[in-house]
Amino acid sequence: MKTIWIASPWTLSPLRGSVNSYVEWPRFIRHLKELGVNCNEVLLFVSIAMDHIWLTRNAAIHYHSVPDVNSCLRRSDELMLVAMARNHEGVILFAVTSKTTPKSPLVEETYSTILALTEAAKRKIPYYIIDGDS
Repeated sequence: MKTIWIASPWTLSPLRGSVNSYVEWPRFIRHLKELGVNCNEVLLFVSIAMDHIWLTRNAAIHYHSVPDVNSCLRRSDELMLVAMARNHEGVILFAVTSKTTPKSPLVEETYSTILALTEAAKRKIPYYIIDGDS
């Protein structure tokens, strides 16, 4: 489940050891509301992901099929941009997302930067340091 979570539109991953079973996921999801993440969307994603894992597991056990993990994670028709802001202590101030159609990695990084700066300006955050993942 953690691999699918990291590939999700939010790309927020739980700290190691903070979510050890499916029982702890609701607590983690409720905490995301404090970060400005739409918990209903996250809950829907997690529900669909768990259902998909269960169906894939049953197909592997009962029909001896080999799961294709890459196709489970692939979504080529749309891409989710994510911007997250932390303060000087590493505490998350906000996380925002925006859907777009895939273009080039450089264009998507630029859009994510614009998304972050727009949200920071809305929240009247006076200082920024921009950091990308590529």
